Amino acid sequence: MDSGAWYDVKRSIWAGAFRSDWRGDLVTLPHKYTELDRSEMRLIRSRRMYALVKDLLYVRTKPLGVLLWYEKELYPNQGAGAKPFYTSALLSAPMENLWLDELAPFLQAKETLATAAALGGHLGLLQYLVYEKGVDVAGMANFTVGSSHLIMDRVASYGHLSVLRFLHEMECSGISSKALEGAMRKHHLDTIAFLFKHYPHLETPEKATLYAARFGHLGLLRYLITTRHAPCPPHVMDLAAFKGHRHIVNFLHKQKASCTPMAMDAAACAGHLEIVKFLHFNRTEGCTTLAFDAAAIHGNRPLLDFLIQHRREGGSTLAMDGAAYKGNEAMVRFLHKHRHEGCTTRAIDFAADQGHLSIVKFLLAERSEGFTYSGMIFAATCDRNDVLSYLLAHDVTKAKAVQALKKVIPHTYFREAVLPKFKAAGFPRTEHITPEALVDDAHATAAALALYDGDDEADDSGYESEETGTIGQVHYPIQGEY
Repeated sequence: MDSGAWYDVKRSIWAGAFRSDWRGDLVTLPHKYTELDRSEMRLIRSRRMYALVKDLLYVRTKPLGVLLWYEKELYPNQGAGAKPFYTSALLSAPMENLWLDELAPFLQAKETLATAAALGGHLGLLQYLVYEKGVDVAGMANFTVGSSHLIMDRVASYGHLSVLRFLHEMECSGISSKALEGAMRKHHLDTIAFLFKHYPHLETPEKATLYAARFGHLGLLRYLITTRHAPCPPHVMDLAAFKGHRHIVNFLHKQKASCTPMAMDAAACAGHLEIVKFLHFNRTEGCTTLAFDAAAIHGNRPLLDFLIQHRREGGSTLAMDGAAYKGNEAMVRFLHKHRHEGCTTRAIDFAADQGHLSIVKFLLAERSEGFTYSGMIFAATCDRNDVLSYLLAHDVTKAKAVQALKKVIPHTYFREAVLPKFKAAGFPRTEHITPEALVDDAHATAAALALYDGDDEADDSGYESEETGTIGQVHYPIQGEY
Protein backbone atom coordinates (compact mmCIF):
# COMPACT_ATOMS: atom_id res chain seq x y z
CA MET A 1 0.00 0.00 0.00
CA ASP A 2 1.44 3.35 -1.00
CA SER A 3 1.70 6.25 1.44
CA GLY A 4 -1.30 8.06 -0.04
CA ALA A 5 -3.58 5.05 0.33
CA TRP A 6 -2.36 4.42 3.89
CA TYR A 7 -3.04 8.06 4.76
CA ASP A 8 -6.64 7.64 3.57
CA VAL A 9 -7.00 4.45 5.61
CA LYS A 10 -5.78 6.21 8.75
CA ARG A 11 -8.23 9.04 8.25
CA SER A 12 -11.12 6.60 7.73
CA ILE A 13 -10.20 4.77 10.95
CA TRP A 14 -10.33 8.00 12.92
CA ALA A 15 -13.57 9.04 11.23
CA GLY A 16 -15.17 5.77 12.29
CA ALA A 17 -13.97 6.24 15.87
CA PHE A 18 -15.43 9.75 15.99
CA ARG A 19 -18.78 8.75 14.49
CA SER A 20 -19.28 5.96 17.02
CA ASP A 21 -17.77 7.89 19.93
CA TRP A 22 -15.44 4.93 20.38
CA ARG A 23 -14.64 3.96 23.96
CA GLY A 24 -11.33 2.30 23.25
CA ASP A 25 -7.81 3.62 23.77
CA LEU A 26 -7.04 6.21 21.09
CA VAL A 27 -3.33 5.48 21.45
CA THR A 28 -3.96 2.17 19.66
CA LEU A 29 -5.16 4.05 16.58
CA PRO A 30 -2.61 5.20 13.96
CA HIS A 31 -1.79 8.65 15.34
CA LYS A 32 1.87 9.20 14.55
CA TYR A 33 2.37 11.50 11.57
CA THR A 34 -1.40 11.65 11.18
CA GLU A 35 -2.92 14.97 10.15
CA LEU A 36 -6.70 15.05 10.47
CA ASP A 37 -8.61 17.86 8.82
CA ARG A 38 -12.02 19.44 9.35
CA SER A 39 -13.89 16.62 7.62
CA GLU A 40 -12.81 14.22 10.38
CA MET A 41 -12.80 16.60 13.36
CA ARG A 42 -16.38 17.70 12.74
CA LEU A 43 -17.46 14.08 13.37
CA ILE A 44 -16.51 14.29 17.06
CA ARG A 45 -19.73 14.01 19.05
CA SER A 46 -18.74 14.17 22.73
CA ARG A 47 -16.63 16.39 24.90
CA ARG A 48 -14.88 13.30 26.24
CA MET A 49 -13.62 12.45 22.76
CA TYR A 50 -12.75 16.09 22.12
CA ALA A 51 -10.56 16.23 25.22
CA LEU A 52 -8.84 12.93 24.39
CA VAL A 53 -8.07 14.03 20.85
CA LYS A 54 -6.77 17.37 22.06
CA ASP A 55 -4.38 15.63 24.46
CA LEU A 56 -3.21 12.99 21.98
CA LEU A 57 -2.91 14.86 18.71
CA TYR A 58 -2.45 18.43 19.93
CA VAL A 59 0.32 18.76 22.48
CA ARG A 60 -0.82 21.38 24.94
CA THR A 61 1.97 23.73 23.93
CA LYS A 62 0.64 23.72 20.36
CA PRO A 63 -1.82 26.55 19.71
CA LEU A 64 -5.35 25.60 18.80
CA GLY A 65 -5.50 28.29 16.18
CA VAL A 66 -3.69 27.42 12.97
CA LEU A 67 -4.94 29.24 9.91
CA LEU A 68 -5.35 27.09 6.83
CA TRP A 69 -2.92 28.73 4.40
CA TYR A 70 -5.16 28.25 1.37
CA GLU A 71 -8.02 30.14 3.06
CA LYS A 72 -6.07 33.08 4.46
CA GLU A 73 -7.32 35.56 1.88
CA LEU A 74 -10.94 34.75 2.74
CA TYR A 75 -10.79 36.09 6.27
CA PRO A 76 -11.47 39.74 7.07
CA ASN A 77 -8.71 42.09 8.17
CA GLN A 78 -5.85 39.73 7.34
CA GLY A 79 -2.59 41.63 7.11
CA ALA A 80 -4.04 44.88 8.48
CA GLY A 81 -3.29 45.80 12.07
CA ALA A 82 -4.33 43.35 14.76
CA LYS A 83 -5.02 39.94 13.28
CA PRO A 84 -8.12 38.02 14.32
CA PHE A 85 -7.91 34.53 15.73
CA TYR A 86 -6.97 31.69 13.47
CA THR A 87 -9.10 28.57 13.16
CA SER A 88 -7.76 25.04 13.32
CA ALA A 89 -9.15 21.69 12.25
CA LEU A 90 -9.73 20.72 15.89
CA LEU A 91 -12.08 23.67 16.39
CA SER A 92 -14.43 22.01 13.90
CA ALA A 93 -15.73 19.86 16.76
CA PRO A 94 -17.05 22.69 18.98
CA MET A 95 -18.14 24.61 15.88
CA GLU A 96 -20.18 21.68 14.59
CA ASN A 97 -21.64 20.83 18.02
CA LEU A 98 -22.18 24.47 18.97
CA TRP A 99 -20.21 24.20 22.21
CA LEU A 100 -20.41 27.89 22.97
CA ASP A 101 -18.21 27.70 26.06
CA GLU A 102 -15.34 26.43 23.90
CA LEU A 103 -16.06 29.14 21.34
CA ALA A 104 -16.50 31.96 23.87
CA PRO A 105 -12.98 33.42 23.39
CA PHE A 106 -13.61 33.68 19.66
CA LEU A 107 -16.95 35.45 19.81
CA GLN A 108 -15.05 38.72 20.07
CA ALA A 109 -14.39 38.36 16.35
CA LYS A 110 -17.87 37.37 15.21
CA GLU A 111 -17.30 38.02 11.53
CA THR A 112 -14.18 35.89 11.49
CA LEU A 113 -16.04 33.12 13.29
CA ALA A 114 -18.89 33.41 10.78
CA THR A 115 -16.39 33.08 7.96
CA ALA A 116 -14.91 29.98 9.58
CA ALA A 117 -18.40 28.54 10.11
CA ALA A 118 -19.29 29.01 6.45
CA LEU A 119 -16.05 27.53 5.16
CA GLY A 120 -16.32 24.58 7.53
CA GLY A 121 -19.95 23.87 6.68
CA HIS A 122 -21.16 24.54 10.22
CA LEU A 123 -24.71 25.70 9.50
CA GLY A 124 -25.87 25.71 13.13
CA LEU A 125 -23.08 28.02 14.24
CA LEU A 126 -23.57 30.32 11.26
CA GLN A 127 -27.29 30.61 12.00
CA TYR A 128 -26.52 31.29 15.68
CA LEU A 129 -24.17 34.12 14.75
CA VAL A 130 -26.70 35.61 12.33
CA TYR A 131 -29.84 35.28 14.45
CA GLU A 132 -28.43 35.61 17.97
CA LYS A 133 -25.32 37.74 17.54
CA GLY A 134 -26.52 40.01 14.76
CA VAL A 135 -23.87 39.16 12.18
CA ASP A 136 -24.87 40.59 8.80
CA VAL A 137 -23.29 38.11 6.41
CA ALA A 138 -24.78 39.85 3.37
CA GLY A 139 -22.82 42.96 4.25
CA MET A 140 -19.52 41.27 5.06
CA ALA A 141 -16.44 41.43 2.91
CA ASN A 142 -16.04 38.40 0.64
CA PHE A 143 -19.78 37.64 0.86
CA THR A 144 -20.80 40.39 -1.56
CA VAL A 145 -20.31 41.25 -5.22
CA GLY A 146 -17.12 43.16 -5.83
CA SER A 147 -14.97 41.23 -3.38
CA SER A 148 -11.79 39.72 -4.75
CA HIS A 149 -12.24 36.43 -2.88
CA LEU A 150 -15.76 35.07 -2.58
CA ILE A 151 -16.79 32.83 0.30
CA MET A 152 -19.72 31.33 -1.58
CA ASP A 153 -17.41 30.11 -4.33
CA ARG A 154 -15.38 28.17 -1.78
CA VAL A 155 -18.47 26.91 0.07
CA ALA A 156 -19.80 25.49 -3.20
CA SER A 157 -16.44 23.92 -3.97
CA TYR A 158 -16.48 22.18 -0.59
CA GLY A 159 -20.00 20.88 -1.20
CA HIS A 160 -21.55 22.58 1.84
CA LEU A 161 -24.99 22.82 0.26
CA SER A 162 -26.88 23.64 3.47
CA VAL A 163 -24.60 26.62 4.11
CA LEU A 164 -24.80 27.70 0.48
CA ARG A 165 -28.60 27.59 0.61
CA PHE A 166 -28.62 29.65 3.82
CA LEU A 167 -26.31 32.29 2.36
CA HIS A 168 -28.57 32.45 -0.68
CA GLU A 169 -31.58 33.01 1.59
CA MET A 170 -29.64 35.75 3.38
CA GLU A 171 -29.27 37.43 -0.03
CA CYS A 172 -25.50 37.17 -0.14
CA SER A 173 -24.51 38.17 -3.65
CA GLY A 174 -20.86 37.20 -3.75
CA ILE A 175 -20.73 34.27 -6.12
CA SER A 176 -19.04 33.64 -9.46
CA SER A 177 -18.49 30.91 -12.01
CA LYS A 178 -15.72 29.60 -9.76
CA ALA A 179 -18.49 28.13 -7.61
CA LEU A 180 -19.58 25.92 -10.50
CA GLU A 181 -15.99 25.14 -11.38
CA GLY A 182 -15.21 23.98 -7.85
CA ALA A 183 -18.41 21.97 -7.41
CA MET A 184 -17.84 20.21 -10.72
CA ARG A 185 -14.21 19.51 -10.01
CA LYS A 186 -15.20 17.83 -6.73
CA HIS A 187 -18.36 16.29 -8.31
CA HIS A 188 -20.87 17.69 -5.78
CA LEU A 189 -23.94 16.95 -7.88
CA ASP A 190 -26.53 18.37 -5.49
CA THR A 191 -24.57 21.62 -5.22
CA ILE A 192 -24.28 21.82 -9.00
CA ALA A 193 -28.04 21.38 -9.37
CA PHE A 194 -28.65 24.14 -6.81
CA LEU A 195 -26.34 26.53 -8.63
CA PHE A 196 -27.95 25.85 -12.00
CA LYS A 197 -31.40 26.50 -10.53
CA HIS A 198 -30.70 29.64 -8.52
CA TYR A 199 -27.77 31.16 -10.42
CA PRO A 200 -28.48 30.39 -14.09
CA HIS A 201 -26.43 33.40 -15.12
CA LEU A 202 -23.17 31.79 -14.00
CA GLU A 203 -20.92 31.04 -16.92
CA THR A 204 -20.39 27.35 -17.62
CA PRO A 205 -16.80 26.41 -16.75
CA GLU A 206 -14.54 25.64 -19.67
CA LYS A 207 -13.83 22.14 -18.32
CA ALA A 208 -17.41 21.35 -17.31
CA THR A 209 -17.91 18.48 -19.75
CA LEU A 210 -14.50 17.09 -18.83
CA TYR A 211 -15.43 16.94 -15.14
CA ALA A 212 -18.77 15.28 -15.89
CA ALA A 213 -17.14 12.69 -18.12
CA ARG A 214 -14.38 11.99 -15.63
CA PHE A 215 -16.81 11.05 -12.88
CA GLY A 216 -19.28 9.29 -15.18
CA HIS A 217 -22.18 11.67 -14.58
CA LEU A 218 -24.25 11.10 -17.70
CA GLY A 219 -27.21 13.24 -16.61
CA LEU A 220 -24.99 16.22 -15.95
CA LEU A 221 -23.08 15.73 -19.18
CA ARG A 222 -26.29 15.51 -21.19
CA TYR A 223 -27.58 18.72 -19.55
CA LEU A 224 -24.33 20.55 -20.23
CA ILE A 225 -24.25 19.60 -23.90
CA THR A 226 -27.92 19.75 -24.85
CA THR A 227 -29.15 22.62 -22.65
CA ARG A 228 -26.17 24.81 -21.84
CA HIS A 229 -24.39 24.03 -25.10
CA ALA A 230 -21.11 23.50 -23.32
CA PRO A 231 -18.13 22.70 -25.56
CA CYS A 232 -17.05 19.08 -25.75
CA PRO A 233 -13.45 18.87 -27.00
CA PRO A 234 -11.92 15.55 -28.07
CA HIS A 235 -10.18 14.83 -24.79
CA VAL A 236 -13.57 14.47 -23.05
CA MET A 237 -14.20 11.14 -24.77
CA ASP A 238 -10.53 10.26 -24.35
CA LEU A 239 -10.87 10.68 -20.59
CA ALA A 240 -14.17 8.80 -20.41
CA ALA A 241 -12.54 5.88 -22.21
CA PHE A 242 -9.63 5.90 -19.76
CA LYS A 243 -12.00 5.93 -16.79
CA GLY A 244 -14.00 3.02 -18.21
CA HIS A 245 -17.28 4.92 -18.52
CA ARG A 246 -18.80 3.00 -21.43
CA HIS A 247 -22.14 4.83 -21.10
CA ILE A 248 -20.37 8.17 -21.45
CA VAL A 249 -18.39 7.01 -24.48
CA ASN A 250 -21.56 5.69 -26.10
CA PHE A 251 -23.44 8.95 -25.43
CA LEU A 252 -20.65 11.11 -26.81
CA HIS A 253 -20.42 8.89 -29.88
CA LYS A 254 -24.14 9.37 -30.53
CA GLN A 255 -23.68 13.10 -30.07
CA LYS A 256 -21.06 12.93 -32.83
CA ALA A 257 -18.39 14.16 -30.47
CA SER A 258 -14.81 13.71 -31.57
CA CYS A 259 -11.93 11.98 -29.86
CA THR A 260 -8.30 11.15 -30.62
CA PRO A 261 -6.26 7.94 -30.81
CA MET A 262 -5.59 8.57 -27.14
CA ALA A 263 -9.10 7.26 -26.39
CA MET A 264 -8.24 3.71 -27.41
CA ASP A 265 -4.71 4.02 -26.05
CA ALA A 266 -6.03 5.19 -22.68
CA ALA A 267 -8.69 2.48 -22.54
CA ALA A 268 -5.99 -0.10 -23.26
CA CYS A 269 -3.74 1.36 -20.54
CA ALA A 270 -6.60 0.95 -18.07
CA GLY A 271 -7.54 -2.51 -19.35
CA HIS A 272 -11.02 -1.65 -20.62
CA LEU A 273 -11.37 -4.25 -23.36
CA GLU A 274 -15.04 -3.56 -24.11
CA ILE A 275 -14.35 0.12 -24.70
CA VAL A 276 -11.41 -0.76 -26.94
CA LYS A 277 -13.74 -3.00 -28.94
CA PHE A 278 -16.41 -0.31 -29.14
CA LEU A 279 -13.96 2.29 -30.37
CA HIS A 280 -12.49 -0.12 -32.90
CA PHE A 281 -15.81 -1.18 -34.41
CA ASN A 282 -17.55 2.21 -34.24
CA ARG A 283 -14.86 4.88 -34.61
CA THR A 284 -12.11 5.69 -37.06
CA GLU A 285 -9.52 7.40 -34.85
CA GLY A 286 -7.66 4.17 -34.16
CA CYS A 287 -4.80 3.96 -31.69
CA THR A 288 -1.02 4.02 -31.51
CA THR A 289 1.57 1.45 -30.47
CA LEU A 290 0.90 2.52 -26.90
CA ALA A 291 -2.26 0.38 -26.81
CA PHE A 292 -0.31 -2.78 -27.64
CA ASP A 293 2.53 -1.88 -25.28
CA ALA A 294 0.16 -1.21 -22.39
CA ALA A 295 -1.69 -4.50 -22.88
CA ALA A 296 1.62 -6.37 -22.88
CA ILE A 297 3.06 -4.55 -19.89
CA HIS A 298 -0.03 -5.20 -17.79
CA GLY A 299 -0.23 -8.83 -18.90
CA ASN A 300 -3.67 -8.45 -20.45
CA ARG A 301 -3.66 -11.29 -22.98
CA PRO A 302 -7.33 -10.98 -24.06
CA LEU A 303 -6.76 -7.31 -24.88
CA LEU A 304 -3.43 -8.02 -26.53
CA ASP A 305 -4.93 -10.83 -28.62
CA PHE A 306 -7.72 -8.52 -29.77
CA LEU A 307 -5.25 -5.84 -30.84
CA ILE A 308 -3.10 -8.37 -32.67
CA GLN A 309 -6.11 -9.78 -34.51
CA HIS A 310 -7.91 -6.53 -35.35
CA ARG A 311 -5.36 -3.70 -35.36
CA ARG A 312 -2.26 -3.08 -37.45
CA GLU A 313 -0.38 -0.54 -35.36
CA GLY A 314 1.61 -3.19 -33.53
CA GLY A 315 3.78 -2.31 -30.59
CA SER A 316 7.30 -1.22 -29.73
CA THR A 317 10.25 -2.40 -27.69
CA LEU A 318 8.49 -0.84 -24.73
CA ALA A 319 6.20 -3.88 -24.60
CA MET A 320 8.88 -6.43 -23.73
CA ASP A 321 10.89 -3.94 -21.68
CA GLY A 322 7.83 -3.22 -19.56
CA ALA A 323 6.78 -6.86 -19.27
CA ALA A 324 10.27 -7.67 -18.01
CA TYR A 325 10.01 -4.89 -15.45
CA LYS A 326 6.66 -6.23 -14.26
CA GLY A 327 8.06 -9.75 -13.94
CA ASN A 328 5.65 -11.28 -16.44
CA GLU A 329 7.87 -14.01 -17.84
CA ALA A 330 5.05 -15.63 -19.79
CA MET A 331 4.45 -12.36 -21.64
CA VAL A 332 8.17 -11.88 -22.27
CA ARG A 333 8.37 -15.37 -23.76
CA PHE A 334 5.24 -14.79 -25.86
CA LEU A 335 6.55 -11.53 -27.29
CA HIS A 336 9.93 -13.11 -28.00
CA LYS A 337 8.40 -16.06 -29.83
CA HIS A 338 5.48 -14.50 -31.66
CA ARG A 339 6.29 -10.82 -32.18
CA HIS A 340 8.92 -8.84 -34.03
CA GLU A 341 9.15 -5.70 -31.86
CA GLY A 342 11.96 -7.05 -29.70
CA CYS A 343 13.32 -5.18 -26.70
CA THR A 344 16.22 -2.99 -25.61
CA THR A 345 18.89 -3.33 -22.96
CA ARG A 346 16.35 -1.88 -20.57
CA ALA A 347 14.53 -5.21 -20.48
CA ILE A 348 17.34 -6.86 -18.51
CA ASP A 349 18.19 -3.67 -16.64
CA PHE A 350 14.58 -3.29 -15.49
CA ALA A 351 14.24 -6.99 -14.64
CA ALA A 352 17.45 -6.72 -12.60
CA ASP A 353 16.04 -3.75 -10.72
CA GLN A 354 12.99 -5.79 -9.73
CA GLY A 355 14.91 -8.98 -8.99
CA HIS A 356 13.38 -11.10 -11.76
CA LEU A 357 16.31 -13.48 -12.14
CA SER A 358 14.51 -16.01 -14.35
CA ILE A 359 13.67 -13.27 -16.86
CA VAL A 360 17.27 -12.04 -16.81
CA LYS A 361 18.45 -15.58 -17.54
CA PHE A 362 15.93 -16.05 -20.35
CA LEU A 363 16.78 -12.78 -22.06
CA LEU A 364 20.52 -13.40 -21.84
CA ALA A 365 20.08 -16.89 -23.25
CA GLU A 366 17.58 -16.14 -26.01
CA ARG A 367 18.21 -12.56 -27.08
CA SER A 368 21.18 -10.46 -28.10
CA GLU A 369 20.38 -7.00 -26.70
CA GLY A 370 22.25 -7.65 -23.46
CA PHE A 371 22.34 -5.25 -20.53
CA THR A 372 24.19 -2.17 -19.34
CA TYR A 373 26.08 -1.13 -16.24
CA SER A 374 22.79 0.34 -14.98
CA GLY A 375 21.41 -3.17 -14.54
CA MET A 376 24.22 -3.87 -12.09
CA ILE A 377 23.63 -0.64 -10.22
CA PHE A 378 19.90 -1.37 -10.01
CA ALA A 379 20.51 -4.90 -8.74
CA ALA A 380 23.07 -3.82 -6.14
CA THR A 381 21.04 -0.86 -4.91
CA CYS A 382 17.91 -3.00 -4.49
CA ASP A 383 19.74 -5.91 -2.80
CA ARG A 384 19.18 -8.26 -5.73
CA ASN A 385 22.39 -10.11 -4.93
CA ASP A 386 21.58 -13.21 -6.97
CA VAL A 387 20.89 -11.06 -10.02
CA LEU A 388 24.06 -9.03 -9.49
CA SER A 389 26.17 -12.18 -9.28
CA TYR A 390 24.61 -13.48 -12.48
CA LEU A 391 25.25 -10.23 -14.35
CA LEU A 392 28.84 -10.07 -13.11
CA ALA A 393 29.38 -13.61 -14.32
CA HIS A 394 28.10 -12.69 -17.78
CA ASP A 395 30.13 -9.49 -17.98
CA VAL A 396 33.07 -11.24 -19.60
CA THR A 397 35.27 -8.18 -20.13
CA LYS A 398 34.17 -6.61 -16.83
CA ALA A 399 33.74 -3.34 -18.72
CA LYS A 400 30.15 -2.93 -17.55
CA ALA A 401 31.08 -3.55 -13.93
CA VAL A 402 33.90 -1.02 -14.16
CA GLN A 403 31.54 1.56 -15.62
CA ALA A 404 29.09 0.87 -12.80
CA LEU A 405 31.78 1.48 -10.20
CA LYS A 406 32.95 4.65 -11.90
CA LYS A 407 29.37 5.91 -11.83
CA VAL A 408 28.74 5.16 -8.16
CA ILE A 409 32.07 6.04 -6.54
CA PRO A 410 31.46 9.84 -6.67
CA HIS A 411 27.92 9.48 -5.27
CA THR A 412 27.67 8.81 -1.53
CA TYR A 413 24.32 7.00 -1.53
CA PHE A 414 25.06 4.69 -4.45
CA ARG A 415 28.63 4.15 -3.32
CA GLU A 416 27.50 2.89 0.07
CA ALA A 417 24.82 0.70 -1.50
CA VAL A 418 26.80 -0.77 -4.38
CA LEU A 419 30.45 -1.11 -3.31
CA PRO A 420 29.81 -3.68 -0.54
CA LYS A 421 27.89 -5.85 -3.01
CA PHE A 422 30.75 -5.76 -5.52
CA LYS A 423 33.19 -6.56 -2.74
CA ALA A 424 31.10 -9.50 -1.61
CA ALA A 425 31.10 -10.77 -5.19
CA GLY A 426 34.92 -10.57 -5.22
CA PHE A 427 35.17 -7.96 -7.94
CA PRO A 428 38.84 -7.04 -8.62
CA ARG A 429 40.43 -4.15 -6.71
CA THR A 430 37.30 -3.28 -4.71
CA GLU A 431 39.16 -4.42 -1.60
CA HIS A 432 41.25 -1.25 -1.92
CA ILE A 433 38.20 1.04 -1.70
CA THR A 434 36.58 1.97 1.60
CA PRO A 435 33.30 3.93 1.21
CA GLU A 436 33.85 5.80 4.48
CA ALA A 437 37.23 7.08 3.31
CA LEU A 438 35.70 8.67 0.23
CA VAL A 439 33.26 10.94 2.03
CA ASP A 440 34.00 14.55 1.04
CA ASP A 441 37.50 13.55 -0.03
CA ALA A 442 38.15 14.48 -3.65
CA HIS A 443 41.66 12.99 -3.65
CA ALA A 444 40.50 9.64 -2.30
CA THR A 445 37.68 9.57 -4.83
CA ALA A 446 40.08 10.33 -7.67
CA ALA A 447 42.42 7.59 -6.47
CA ALA A 448 39.56 5.10 -6.36
CA LEU A 449 38.52 6.01 -9.89
CA ALA A 450 42.11 5.69 -11.07
CA LEU A 451 42.10 2.03 -10.05
CA TYR A 452 39.93 1.35 -13.07
CA ASP A 453 41.44 3.69 -15.66
CA GLY A 454 41.43 2.06 -19.07
CA ASP A 455 39.22 -0.83 -17.98
CA ASP A 456 35.95 0.40 -19.52
CA GLU A 457 36.74 0.85 -23.18
CA ALA A 458 33.55 -0.87 -24.30
CA ASP A 459 30.77 1.51 -25.34
CA ASP A 460 28.04 0.98 -22.78
CA SER A 461 25.96 4.07 -22.23
CA GLY A 462 23.78 2.57 -19.53
CA TYR A 463 20.36 3.82 -18.59
CA GLU A 464 20.42 7.33 -17.21
CA SER A 465 17.31 9.40 -16.71
CA GLU A 466 16.78 11.60 -19.74
CA GLU A 467 15.15 14.17 -17.48
CA THR A 468 17.62 14.35 -14.61
CA GLY A 469 20.73 12.47 -15.70
CA THR A 470 20.62 10.52 -12.44
CA ILE A 471 21.65 6.93 -12.06
CA GLY A 472 19.97 4.08 -10.28
CA GLN A 473 16.41 5.16 -11.04
CA VAL A 474 13.90 3.26 -13.12
CA HIS A 475 11.34 5.53 -14.76
CA TYR A 476 8.71 2.96 -15.60
CA PRO A 477 6.33 4.07 -18.38
CA ILE A 478 2.55 3.81 -18.56
CA GLN A 479 1.72 4.45 -14.96
CA GLY A 480 0.02 7.17 -12.96
CA GLU A 481 -3.15 9.13 -13.50
CA TYR A 482 -4.57 10.27 -16.83
